[in-house]
Amino acid sequence: MCRMLKFLALSIVWLVVGMGSVRADFVAYSDFASFNTAIGAASVTTVNFDNVGLNTVINNGSIFQGITFQYDIGIPTNLVVTNGIIGSGTTALPTTSGSQFLGSNGSGQLVAGSNNMTLSFSGASAVGMRIIVRSPSDSATLVGDLFLRSSQNPLVTAALPALPSSTLVDGLFTDRVYFLGLQNTSGLLSDLSVNATNIDPTLNYRIDDIMIVAVPEPSSLALLVSAAAATSIGLRYRRRAKRS
Repeated sequence: MCRMLKFLALSIVWLVVGMGSVRADFVAYSDFASFNTAIGAASVTTVNFDNVGLNTVINNGSIFQGITFQYDIGIPTNLVVTNGIIGSGTTALPTTSGSQFLGSNGSGQLVAGSNNMTLSFSGASAVGMRIIVRSPSDSATLVGDLFLRSSQNPLVTAALPALPSSTLVDGLFTDRVYFLGLQNTSGLLSDLSVNATNIDPTLNYRIDDIMIVAVPEPSSLALLVSAAAATSIGLRYRRRAKRS
């Protein structure tokens, strides 16, 4: 019996160690359906920017609703929670939920395509977000122009696909809505950055509905390892005690 338990414990430990030695596996998503399927029933916190005051400033290096924001979007421009209304205007910009989104206090209340930002997290395994792009009429010119990547694995990027998931009418503009996400299937996702390539001077964007997916609870397999190992060790010491 003792040998069987010891064999079981060692076998499971070998399995867990073998699984843990696999290189961090990052997966990029450019559509919500695939991302939602991948995260399954994991706990999700959504930051939609509607439960704080209008024009709340998010300073560089500050923590906002569990996310540390670092950016370089020009001086004195800051990231702000906004609805897009400028000055005495009355027309808000549409967004994917509620009436507020992440923009800037620069020209047009949007983030310029030439600006980069990094978001850092604690206890996340995956992060996704809606990116609303004000752009030229030909959406094909946006392919890959904006992308997400993590410093943990910069070779994997989630980039704008050929077609948006939906559109929003914004006065004379037709804004394109994209979903981008990154997932670390074997551990923590500590950060991601929003970057631009092939910068179009007319490309501006805003962000909404940032989904922060919690790291799954420890598996029952790990608990089984502990229990089996403890049982095996206990029986071994009892057997030695009897012999002495």
